[in-house]
Amino acid sequence: MSGSAQADAKGAGSKEVPERRRKGISQVTLVYLIVLALIPLSRLISPAFPSTDQVENILVLGSFLAIVAFGQGLVILTGGIDLSVAAIITASAVFMSAITGAMGNSALVGVLLTLGVGILIGLFNGIGVAYLKIPPFIMTLATGVMATSILLGQTNGSPSGASPPVLRELFGTGRIFGIPITIFFFAALVFVGWLIQSRTTYGQRLYAVGNGEIVARISGLPVKQLITSVYVVSGLCCAIAGIMLLGFTAGANLSIGNDYLLPSIAAVVVGGTAIKGGTGRYLGTVAGVLLLTTVSTDISAMQLSEGWKQIVYGAIVLAALVLSRERPEGGSRTNIFARLRARKREEDMDEGHGDVSKGAAGPGQSAASQNEHRRSISQ
Repeated sequence: MSGSAQADAKGAGSKEVPERRRKGISQVTLVYLIVLALIPLSRLISPAFPSTDQVENILVLGSFLAIVAFGQGLVILTGGIDLSVAAIITASAVFMSAITGAMGNSALVGVLLTLGVGILIGLFNGIGVAYLKIPPFIMTLATGVMATSILLGQTNGSPSGASPPVLRELFGTGRIFGIPITIFFFAALVFVGWLIQSRTTYGQRLYAVGNGEIVARISGLPVKQLITSVYVVSGLCCAIAGIMLLGFTAGANLSIGNDYLLPSIAAVVVGGTAIKGGTGRYLGTVAGVLLLTTVSTDISAMQLSEGWKQIVYGAIVLAALVLSRERPEGGSRTNIFARLRARKREEDMDEGHGDVSKGAAGPGQSAASQNEHRRSISQ
């Protein structure tokens, strides 16, 4: 490729990526602006709104969804989906309450074992999707059904045990400088999630896998291991959410995770992550979390049933999917995919130059075929 052609391609790429970034940023900004508008408008629903208590509730309740949506977001980023999140959350909360009750409220051991349960379930999902080639929808749905059935059988529909005092202090009643401890945890989670997804090699590789598994595999990325890892991370996040919810509610029940399946997907999609994978940012997911949590608190203030929340969540997901069709494919991380293809092209060109440098054509190779070979390398 000539120098001018390279410059043109580089210029076109540099123009294309900022344009996509601007569109991605504007969508996320729009969601944040809607959240800021909904808070004062909520006064139309209740005279007690807006208030500091309302903002605290949004942040506290949003922290549980944010941790689940982080794992769900990584799964969707690679082109998958995790429908077992509700079952893993419930299983983690029930297991945590049972194990700490049996061990005399030994919270540390219970937390470690519960995290292990979440990781194992996520690993089971990941192996089924990445190595057995089972569609993510089927694999994770089956896992969720099996986990729920096991819980029903082991607890007879009524789990026993309570939350350890330390968890109730951390995620229930505890405050630092008058601010709930859960909000500090939320802030730390946002920073860590943004760092992992946007500023690490691991995060960049996930974008590459989401943009195209074949090219990612040709580029030398361990695609199967990466896909497995996102389901492991999702299982771990659900286990953490289950532990947090156990402390917040002071007890476990078999429906504790039911409110997080559709919202975890909705938050990711509303935040700008493509449902087919390859593009999205965690800060956008956080915007979706805050929007859904604000809507949820307003619906609760109106004393509407839980069914209305699910209807609203579903409508928000559909609206986000329709709007996302207007966005160009790719997104803020398309340049990663382009770099992978460029690196593969450079390797092919280097191999081609090496063959040409060896000299004459082989037996039966015409001068025309040599010229064609050189032209293909130059391109």
